[in-house]
Amino acid sequence: MSASVSAFPLCRQREALVCVTEILKKNGEQANQAWRDMAKDLLQQLVGRGIAVHLAEAEVRSLLYAALAELKKADARRA
Repeated sequence: MSASVSAFPLCRQREALVCVTEILKKNGEQANQAWRDMAKDLLQQLVGRGIAVHLAEAEVRSLLYAALAELKKADARRA
């Protein structure tokens, strides 16, 4: 029998979403590195809490997509 651990989705956690959005607003290698570091840390935290690696990767990816969607909405409002 396999145990399943679930967590509140990262893409629904406002603090995480705002943090990623702020990182993605910046340009350049420093911003890229900041996102990669954050993604790696989040992945390690989720796996450390018992989330399967493939599910943790999907969570981090969903957070990225949600942040990109927020940026797109903000750009549309400004246009």
